[in-house]
Amino acid sequence: MNKYTAAGLIAWLIGGVILGFKMLGGFMEQEVEWADNNLIDLAGADAFSWALGFNWLYPLFETPVYILLFGLGLILILMGVIFWRN
Repeated sequence: MNKYTAAGLIAWLIGGVILGFKMLGGFMEQEVEWADNNLIDLAGADAFSWALGFNWLYPLFETPVYILLFGLGLILILMGVIFWRN
């Protein structure tokens, strides 16, 4: 296992924990407010004001963090497979 694969698995683990808490909160019929946080909520709208001009980029910042972590984990795992050295 190389560093890309390890980082991808860690990103998947963190995303899974966030999704698990969200599902547990839904099962207990309680609203988990932080589970649907996106990058704009975490860093503030001023940090991403430059992205307003790009219609294709702004929805990426509105995606929930756990989905971004799953996507980042997938990209890192694929990089680990591509750059694997024997």
